[in-house]
Amino acid sequence: MGEAAYNEKIIKPSFEVTNLKKRLYELLKKDERLSQSGSFGFVVLCCTAQGQYDRAITELDMVHIGLEEYKDFESRARRFINHAKSLVQAIKIKYEICTSEHVSKTKQKELANTIIEHFMELRKSIVTIEKIQKSVRSSDMKSTIFFTKILFFCIILIFSVYVGFHASRDLQDVTKDKMFHWIQWSIPE
Repeated sequence: MGEAAYNEKIIKPSFEVTNLKKRLYELLKKDERLSQSGSFGFVVLCCTAQGQYDRAITELDMVHIGLEEYKDFESRARRFINHAKSLVQAIKIKYEICTSEHVSKTKQKELANTIIEHFMELRKSIVTIEKIQKSVRSSDMKSTIFFTKILFFCIILIFSVYVGFHASRDLQDVTKDKMFHWIQWSIPE
């Protein structure tokens, strides 16, 4: 077999595969929950859609930074973070295989569809992680509000007792003075 015949048999990536990153980015833009460009999930999904897989995994590793004081977060989100990292790795490997010249067009289409499925599953995992973040923060906020209310009521109680104590003492003094003056007025000289 000659070199020219071999080159003819090499399969170029199909149009669907070359536009795969664009399709992934369009899927990302459609999701209203992740439209905040500064959110952790948006960054991870953008990096994955643009082929920056290592940065996406780094972002997933760094998601717990700033949440160390929330003990609940690590235990609740760890499996979703690990699953998301494995999905990013799977997307990376399948994309590399998909763009290989030695893969048939039908296999490229199949891999492209699998990549999209993985991307959608990654998006669900990211949304779940962000829900856990919000849940942990809101429960912390609720406990802070509860503590503040208790502190406020304790201060009011202490102030009320203080005012009551001084008012009763002053009232006793006033009562004694009135009694003394009344007795003086009633006794003839």
